[in-house]
Amino acid sequence: MHASVPIATPLRGGIRHPADGMTADQRPAPTRPPSAHRLLVVEDNQIIREALGAGLELHGYEVATASSGLGALAEIARMVPDLIVLDLEMPGMSGARFVESLTLSELRSGVRIVVVSAEPDGDERAREMGADLFLRKPFSLAVLTREIGRLLRNAP
Repeated sequence: MHASVPIATPLRGGIRHPADGMTADQRPAPTRPPSAHRLLVVEDNQIIREALGAGLELHGYEVATASSGLGALAEIARMVPDLIVLDLEMPGMSGARFVESLTLSELRSGVRIVVVSAEPDGDERAREMGADLFLRKPFSLAVLTREIGRLLRNAP
């Protein structure tokens, strides 16, 4: 018999968002429809990355994707997301290293992070990174969109 493992694990409390209309580094934010939250999906598996991107777009989100931590940092230079869906294990730069780089660059403030992983200690690693939520792979798009909606509604 398997121990009960929560599907979604909330990990941290509220966070401060950059001033309205400005990015974290005080550049003017790009304009967008008021209801379209920007998401960044960082996943090295192309099938998962594309499926998540397409599914989240169908739910009304503006979605960018990256296949690595380095690619995600480049994408964030182009657009500041409201939330990042982040795989833990990626070649070149792990999810933890990505979050560390994001924090050092001061772009972390105001960005929610959902860590997704099949790793047995993924929830603990996500907590140590300061992620807002952990989802164990495999998970359903319905669970992901519900949790993203909850995180974005409760954003300060």
